[in-house]
Amino acid sequence: MKRMVHSLQLGILLLAAASVVSWGRGWERSDDRPPWSRGPWGRETVQEVFSPVDIDGLCLWLRADLDVTYDESNRVSAWADQSGNGEDFVQSTDAKKPVYVANALNGKPILRTDGVDDFMANSTLSSASKDFTFFIVHEPDALTTSYIYLFSIQTGYMNIAHTIGTEKKTGIYDGTYRAVALATDNWQILVWKLDATNDKIYMWRDGASLGNKPYTELAMGGNIGIFAKHDGSGNRYPGDTAEIIVYDSVLSGADRQKVEKYLSKRYGITI
Repeated sequence: MKRMVHSLQLGILLLAAASVVSWGRGWERSDDRPPWSRGPWGRETVQEVFSPVDIDGLCLWLRADLDVTYDESNRVSAWADQSGNGEDFVQSTDAKKPVYVANALNGKPILRTDGVDDFMANSTLSSASKDFTFFIVHEPDALTTSYIYLFSIQTGYMNIAHTIGTEKKTGIYDGTYRAVALATDNWQILVWKLDATNDKIYMWRDGASLGNKPYTELAMGGNIGIFAKHDGSGNRYPGDTAEIIVYDSVLSGADRQKVEKYLSKRYGITI
């Protein structure tokens, strides 16, 4: 991946071509955003923009446009965590590797899984918290009557599900299937808020509330899988995924909307 190097010498800002450059916590420049604006007295000032790291409790952040390792056939062996926690997801078996697809969504890449055997795993991500907020930008190939998992946690067998059985609804499995709302097969920003205080799961799609269901409190630990059950043995997801963000906390409405707006701008998904 190309990266930008920036420096200031004798009042001249030297820029090299790049897709994204980070200016430290909460500062970012991307190709679709002006890197500066006119400040007082005509001086140019760097714009401050939102980043998921600006909200406390970020435990995982996977972006298909950053630190994805793939071979000459675009098969992905590693997807590096951007949260700063080093919780990368990996897959060493070629047949089970997702495929990297460039320029797939609003000019940005995605990871494509076949729903047959593809999945990626992590064995170190854990949290004693029983409060979580998940954001997943994805598009399933089609709606099925199967139980399809996007994110699966071994501890308590807690699963973030795109579709749940014959109802073709989205929700979670926490020992009981909690079908919140009808699933859709378009590009979408899905949000799951697991609130242990109120024993509820709340969901949103593209900024709109989908409702809530009861939630049995579960921590995060053991093996973690994405695109399938935690061990890859089933519940495999066929479709595309652009970004996954996880907080081990219940985000406020204002903070949830900040993340949704960030994702909406990046991927051109209306909320």
